[in-house]
Amino acid sequence: MEEQRQTVVGVEVWGPHRLVKGWGGQLLRTEIDEGRRLAVVLSALGSTAEEPVKVTDQLLRAVRNATERSDAYKEDLEKLQDLHIKAAMQLLGDDTSGLYEEYEEMLREDVKNLKSVLKAITIVGVTSNSFSDFVVGHGELWNARLFTSYLRAKGLSSAKMVDARDVLVVEPSEQDTVEVDYPDSKANIDMWHAENVSEEEDGNFPLVVTGLIAKRRDGRATTLRRNGSDYSGTIMAALPSAECITIWTDVDGMYSADPRKVTDAKPLQHLTYNEAWELSYFGANVLHPRSTIPAMSNHNPNKIINKARSLSCIFITKEKRFAR
Repeated sequence: MEEQRQTVVGVEVWGPHRLVKGWGGQLLRTEIDEGRRLAVVLSALGSTAEEPVKVTDQLLRAVRNATERSDAYKEDLEKLQDLHIKAAMQLLGDDTSGLYEEYEEMLREDVKNLKSVLKAITIVGVTSNSFSDFVVGHGELWNARLFTSYLRAKGLSSAKMVDARDVLVVEPSEQDTVEVDYPDSKANIDMWHAENVSEEEDGNFPLVVTGLIAKRRDGRATTLRRNGSDYSGTIMAALPSAECITIWTDVDGMYSADPRKVTDAKPLQHLTYNEAWELSYFGANVLHPRSTIPAMSNHNPNKIINKARSLSCIFITKEKRFAR
């Protein structure tokens, strides 16, 4: 595949309406209209007032219930099914091309299969990391499918979803982290592009990529561990040497000190990679320390934006100056 630069956007989605009806949706449309090669990396749905427990935590609870030989895992999965059907109705209910029906059918089939997996776990009373990773990764799959369908319903018929398990290769390392196999992952992306993108549409569509999940060299599903979607975004930006990474979050970037403890802490507008890594390492929870490493290695400018207040923004770059 010819080497081209593109913007990669990492998104933390707390509710579908916030992404597609709020400022985030406007940014996506602006980026696409300006002809940028855009990839959107999505996490699972987060918490809402109606459902305060995040999807990832609900999936982990289902695995835990199955391990304890409790049939409560069935209720956990059914609640998740209802949550995503409700979200699909909000986003796709007016569509007449069958996108809602297609999404619902795939969702129900997934839930049926997960019930079978968890039923097997209840029989033996134990699980493994591979089983747990397989189950937990469905939150990202469901959200990425939904957003891809939404883009298609809104006229971006060429929007494509990338299941990161088809391209991103990692291996477990010490301290419950993973090491990315960049050569294999880059080769897989090139192969995916050759198989799924025609010459006519090359570059004229957004990619929707599942965060958190990946595969091991032997093909087994795995994850990048908790808070892995931002990490997925910076990895996916590093692979094609992206122009910029934008991470939407729910806080005002990074501060000079913990604003909960220091009353005159100031929001920072610009950091170097090393400064961002140090702040993350010592407790700033906007970025996980490992999320900065791919950007540092490949010099990808990083922009963190509060999705509720689009003017709240922080730039992270190699040098102290940033110009877009």
